[in-house]
Amino acid sequence: MNKLIFLIILLLICRICNAQNLVPNPSFEDTINCPSSANQLTYCAHWNKYRETPDYFNSCAGVAQTGVPDNFAGYQNAHTGNAYGGGLSIFNGMNNLREILGCRLNNPLIIGQKYFVSFFVNFGGKINYRTAINKIGVLFYTDSSYYNYPNFLPNFSHIYTDSVITDSTSWTFIQGSFIADSAYAYLGLGCFFDINNVDTINLNGNISAGYYFYDDVCVSTDSLTCFVSTGISDLGQNTEFIFFPNPFHDKLNIQTEKYILLDITLYDITSRKLLQQKFTNSVTLNTEKLAKGVYIYEVRDKNGLCKKGKVVKE
Repeated sequence: MNKLIFLIILLLICRICNAQNLVPNPSFEDTINCPSSANQLTYCAHWNKYRETPDYFNSCAGVAQTGVPDNFAGYQNAHTGNAYGGGLSIFNGMNNLREILGCRLNNPLIIGQKYFVSFFVNFGGKINYRTAINKIGVLFYTDSSYYNYPNFLPNFSHIYTDSVITDSTSWTFIQGSFIADSAYAYLGLGCFFDINNVDTINLNGNISAGYYFYDDVCVSTDSLTCFVSTGISDLGQNTEFIFFPNPFHDKLNIQTEKYILLDITLYDITSRKLLQQKFTNSVTLNTEKLAKGVYIYEVRDKNGLCKKGKVVKE
């Protein structure tokens, strides 16, 4: 029996190791230098300017224009840690101005493989940046020659949202999946559509400009790594669940779209029950006393099992 348990652990660990987040420095926490002004995204390790002049925000900047939470574009705490990236989505009469953040993936994508993609976005919302748009997303590139589109936008990205993002208070979760048709090695983050292909909402700003913050960017072959729901639900409720961060440390957050009474149970790989809690909409589990390893969760409603999967403590 002990050998069987060891084999199961080994297989789970191997799967996890092969399905890590391909985005380096996904939460913008690894800092080369503290940003002191705009146009310093290169101060964030692994991230670069793919179009125009996107920015880097970090709490180490204090109350400077690139600080966290208060900065020139908005007031927002980081979704994870102390930092995030950001860029203009539209500006005054320059309808096709787009600031794109980018990075080189840890490994190129494999042709024919399905990938899950997710990130969090927040509308800056300060008085000079009150024009919100949709079509914010992720575009993958095969090589660095695709970085800059000075006078051209492809009107395409592999993952994007059709909803106009106007929330300047909370982070909005964007997710999706696609099958790689090329060995993409680079990722761009922002809006890749021209003014004729985006919807805009001006929220009484002084000028027609919009700005968005980005955090926790993920690309993986495993939906659980990128917090992407697999769509498993009970009785057609289509209840989606988000588990983050994954891997987790002292806390594990669970969110769902539905305001219904749910029950979350956490097991170790031997099916020993460790934690159980009822919640509606969202809950934060205190996992401080759990050992590092792989855990199985089950979410149930009054009708039975809604979702089952795995999470990892590092």
